Amino acid sequence: CAIMVLSFLVWLHHFFTMGSGANVNAFFGIMTMIIAIPTGVKVFNWLFTMYRGRIEFTTPVLWTIGFMVTFTLGGMTGVMMAIPGADFVLHNSLFLIAHFHNVIIGGVLFGYLAGFNYWFPKAFGFKLNEKLGKAAFWFWQIGFYVAFVPLYVLGFMGMTRRINHYDNPAWHPWLLVAAFGAVLIAIGIAC
Repeated sequence: CAIMVLSFLVWLHHFFTMGSGANVNAFFGIMTMIIAIPTGVKVFNWLFTMYRGRIEFTTPVLWTIGFMVTFTLGGMTGVMMAIPGADFVLHNSLFLIAHFHNVIIGGVLFGYLAGFNYWFPKAFGFKLNEKLGKAAFWFWQIGFYVAFVPLYVLGFMGMTRRINHYDNPAWHPWLLVAAFGAVLIAIGIAC
């Protein structure tokens, strides 16, 4: 409930660079930081739900853990971008792209895949291949970080989004690593 209510007070953080005044940016920046508190409580609720449990690392559990880790990292970078000065520098960079994908892929897709792998056998009466499921998980997880961590670095290096040509040779190795990560993700999709 707290996350829902606070969500109505954070939307302007997407517009820090659009010219709203310093007071407005400060208010929405603080609200964006405050939303991390109930979100952090939810993450700890999930962790303590698992604490001292008899956890079997089946495919749904792996996807759930991957969801929690990736979503948490995305949330932490979101708190960083809640600072209007930092957001002003990073908003139009690949850092924002990496942050967005951490939250959306980690928070939506990985959670969906955890649910799908858990509920599909119960709904349709037959089990999915556990080895293929785990292979898909590991290709996705490793590929995800190999693809998106370089985008955080490139954002710090000043690479903006929406460019079709770049002339900074220092960016090239990071882009190659990110492309390799995308290949690993594609293998995970194929599993």
